[in-house]
Amino acid sequence: MNKQSGIAMVMMLFISAILALLTINFIHQSNHQIKIAQRLKNKTQAFTNVQNAKAQILFNLLSKQTLELEQKGWNFYSKPFEVENTIVEIQDLRGVFGLYGFISQVKFVKLLEQCNVKDKNLPNIANLVLSKHLNQELPVDRLQRLEHLLGEQSDKTHSCLQRNVTRHGVGSFNPSVAPIETLVARMGEDYAQKFTLARSQGRESINQLFSEIMSDDAEVNSYSTLAGPYFRVIFRSRVVDSYWVENIEFKVKLSTPYDPIIFLSYQSGFNE
Repeated sequence: MNKQSGIAMVMMLFISAILALLTINFIHQSNHQIKIAQRLKNKTQAFTNVQNAKAQILFNLLSKQTLELEQKGWNFYSKPFEVENTIVEIQDLRGVFGLYGFISQVKFVKLLEQCNVKDKNLPNIANLVLSKHLNQELPVDRLQRLEHLLGEQSDKTHSCLQRNVTRHGVGSFNPSVAPIETLVARMGEDYAQKFTLARSQGRESINQLFSEIMSDDAEVNSYSTLAGPYFRVIFRSRVVDSYWVENIEFKVKLSTPYDPIIFLSYQSGFNE
């Protein structure tokens, strides 16, 4: 009898252990599924935040003057601000080097120097990037050509060039919205510091600075003084550990009400 009781107890313990393992596995699987669902929810929320911010940015650019938006705290020189739980950076493309507009080779070399391009024949790179496409071994697109010619460079160098260059022809240069590297390359250290200070003080200081340099800089009459109509906008939203990022370049063309925005380039959103 005692032997049968012992066998029964062992069987009960064995079955209990199996049930415990099954329960633990079920709880583990449930927690894993909950985490997956929460992560998917976070990704979806990050994506939604970016879409809401994009809609608001585009609506305001279509319905308001950029001067009015500046008064509301916007800027057009990539200083981040928040819209709809999304970090937004707006760069007026007239403040960067448009590779298909007129660019002085000398000033483009200065930009490469400002971005710390190392161990390269910079004048030759500038010439090959800006010239008509003759070399069949190089990409036709000038931005791709630049990246190809640079080869291995630091992440900071690539980031600097991405910040200061667009493949599009964007018209008159606007120093009031230019990144510091472009300002130095185009106008020198002195004016770069003056414009950086002026835009931190507001529109009146910028206009005053434009007035002061009218007699000093022969190119100033061809400068643009107001933001637009070409923009690069980067949207970044983070919800817990999930991200969504989008990068678009476009032109606002209010003269064509049925098609007021011309999208020039778009980098697909990504999440992690």
